[in-house]
Amino acid sequence: MAATAHGHAGLLHLGAFGAGEQAVDMAVRCAADATLALIAGRARLGASTG
Repeated sequence: MAATAHGHAGLLHLGAFGAGEQAVDMAVRCAADATLALIAGRARLGASTG
């Protein structure tokens, strides 16, 4: 999860989300969505292994 947040921070720094406050908001939303997807994926893997 830390790598996901770090990657999105890097993209923000490179300007991938645009500039200003809206860019920060988009980066935060994208990082949060990616983190939730990782959590859901791990939960599914854990459920399938019993």
